Amino acid sequence: TLSEVYLALQQGVVDGQENPVSTIETQKFFEVQKYMTLTSHIMSFQQFFVSESFYSTLPEDLKAIVDEAAVNMKKLNDSIIVDAENTTTDRLRENGLTVVELTDEGRQAFSSLIIPVITKQYAPEWDGFYEKIIEAQQ
Repeated sequence: TLSEVYLALQQGVVDGQENPVSTIETQKFFEVQKYMTLTSHIMSFQQFFVSESFYSTLPEDLKAIVDEAAVNMKKLNDSIIVDAENTTTDRLRENGLTVVELTDEGRQAFSSLIIPVITKQYAPEWDGFYEKIIEAQQ
């Protein structure tokens, strides 16, 4: 469990963990680990929902306003998330954590190692989902 990770890192039972930068900060993992590699391997998705029965009743000009607001909300949300992660990463550096930022080649090296594992272990259960994600990343 998450509550056991700090002690496991401290005692050398595990030599790494994978979590969002906010978790690394709040759980104080930076106290017991030396390095953090930014792999960009997980993307968060934010959804905007509107009832189709309601949306379909709107005149076209109001639909356009709702559509534009959704696009603007996504851009603002993305910006807020990036800023928050950058600020947290800076604080982690200030607390002594060495932050490694991968190049495109470095990310590709990670991908080339994990894609066969994902494809073999998980792809059959998800009916092509992982293959589509992998293709989109290439």
